[in-house]
Amino acid sequence: MTAISSPSFGIDMDPSHIYRANENPVEAIAAVISRVKHVHIRDCKGRQQGPGKPEDQANGRGDIDLVGYIRVLHENGYDGPLNLEVIGAKEYKLEQVCTIAAEAKGHMQACLQACGAR
Repeated sequence: MTAISSPSFGIDMDPSHIYRANENPVEAIAAVISRVKHVHIRDCKGRQQGPGKPEDQANGRGDIDLVGYIRVLHENGYDGPLNLEVIGAKEYKLEQVCTIAAEAKGHMQACLQACGAR
């Protein structure tokens, strides 16, 4: 990272990958926050290899401290993209996908409010 000084070069962070690698996502994001350019947010239950069922990936359904993760982003002035992500819902009905997305968005808004973000 230090060898490439371009402001366009940075890290894409996803707390579910970090969590499933047996690391703490809050500590991981804090360690590299100055180089974060993009964030995916998805929750997961357990530290299994895959992301789990789509409904368990909705923010607030899993084991990740997403409030703490978002707090680090907010306290460090992160203003880049923040994408809600769900994997594996291709076979789900549109109504199911919309329900998962709405739940994830609602939890994200609650996290942002808890951190004092607008």
